Amino acid sequence: MSFLSAPNLIRATSSLNLYLAYLLHTSPATITSHPTVLLLSSSMDLEVPGSLLLPSPALSFAAAIIAMMSFADLSSTGLQEEIRAYYWGAQAPLRFFFFGCLSVWAYASGPMGKERVSKQGRDNLMIGKIRPTVSGSAEMETGMNTGLVFTWGFVHMILYFWVYTKMRDEMRSIQIQKAKKKELENKETSWE
Repeated sequence: MSFLSAPNLIRATSSLNLYLAYLLHTSPATITSHPTVLLLSSSMDLEVPGSLLLPSPALSFAAAIIAMMSFADLSSTGLQEEIRAYYWGAQAPLRFFFFGCLSVWAYASGPMGKERVSKQGRDNLMIGKIRPTVSGSAEMETGMNTGLVFTWGFVHMILYFWVYTKMRDEMRSIQIQKAKKKELENKETSWE
């Protein structure tokens, strides 16, 4: 078994999420000024709003949810190998898809999405999907178009794809071991 096995990747992801939850609760400015967040945010032309610089009740609630999910993931690494392989064989692709959609949504509702919205004109102002800003430009009403959300989703998308590929390899080795064990049992019973 390699050092970067699926359970170790899950533990690392859960530890990363626990640390993220701690920072969201105590000092969110540390997260928003992290080089990875700044690099991915600027490369995708997404902003990190000033509301994420100070602790708030909403960020503390998000931290509590992230911490709870991290503890659940940590507890799932203690399952039997076969059960864990089936569990994460289903969870990892779902999480990959979710975080992929979250990343696409954060990017699409960013400045590029705003440019498309401003070209649509006043029709959508009546529907209430778009609100005019002070400068007169249109802005989508979402709090998810931040560089922090994009970075979180993108990094987790990569991690859960990695977990899925590792889990698939481990599942294959479990099936090979089962087949060898069954073959050995068949040989023993045929000699008797």
